[in-house]
Amino acid sequence: MRPATLLLALGVLASCGGSGGERHPYQVTIDLAPTIQALGSDDISESGAAVDLLVGLGGRAVAPCAAALEREPESIRAGVVEVLSRLALPEGVPLLVRTAEKDESVDVRSDALAALGTLHDAQGAAVVEAALQSREPSIRLAAAKACARLCTSGPAVKRLVALAITDEPYPNGVAARGGLRAMLRAEDAGFVAAVRGAIEHGARPVVGGSGPLATRARAALLLADTGDATVVPLLLETARSANVVLLRVHAAYALGDVGGADAVAPLVALLESPDAGVVTYGWDSLRRLADRGVRGAAEAMAAFKGPHPTGPIPPPVE
Repeated sequence: MRPATLLLALGVLASCGGSGGERHPYQVTIDLAPTIQALGSDDISESGAAVDLLVGLGGRAVAPCAAALEREPESIRAGVVEVLSRLALPEGVPLLVRTAEKDESVDVRSDALAALGTLHDAQGAAVVEAALQSREPSIRLAAAKACARLCTSGPAVKRLVALAITDEPYPNGVAARGGLRAMLRAEDAGFVAAVRGAIEHGARPVVGGSGPLATRARAALLLADTGDATVVPLLLETARSANVVLLRVHAAYALGDVGGADAVAPLVALLESPDAGVVTYGWDSLRRLADRGVRGAAEAMAAFKGPHPTGPIPPPVE
């Protein structure tokens, strides 16, 4: 039996005592200190076994995790956050909230925010929404991703729109847009309407302004997510000439959602791009236009003889 497996078995036996304080002959007490220390190991097999053991203990691991968050170094605290995330217990959420608010390590705070997003527990909403205002890019990134499942307030949605348009580095903006796209798929029609209104209010002036192409393009992508076809010319310009490759790819893909017959010829031209990502997603946009019955799209696909995907592809990463 592997050491980690043996310790897990002992941990389970530790719960087999009788009632009324009686000591069951099979009852044992184990010292979790070595397991907690192993969370910080550089050896992934050792740290992974420690995580598995603590998760196997269920709710009995929460108190040791709470103690470790108060006294252990960063690498161990990061492991504790993983344990709490995998435990997914309501009593563990306050520990993650406190860690996301107060831990001295930016990385551990980011991990805690990410964990709160996966748990979808309303106890984490306030700290996630507050983290959207952080000066740390990695904190804003984690908060934007978590927001997709936790943020519901008007100010948080408005902030997410602003981040989607202006936050740097660009993957932060991509994450914020991904959160808004998830919100647009919510079941609450009133909430969806509020999100659409926030996007319109925040993005429309930017699209019509004189700012840099990249900024206007990011606003245009948000409007395209609401089904607004008026941004097609700006998306085409973006796919052809934006400086950020990922932005060109997102624009090429979005054209398949909102483009019409007037987008077919420009999409065909995009297929001559030296950028493989633009070609791939431009082709998929043509395919989706053809599926929607847009005039000329199917014929353009048939006429193109260059390399292209052989079937549907997933959207660019959010």
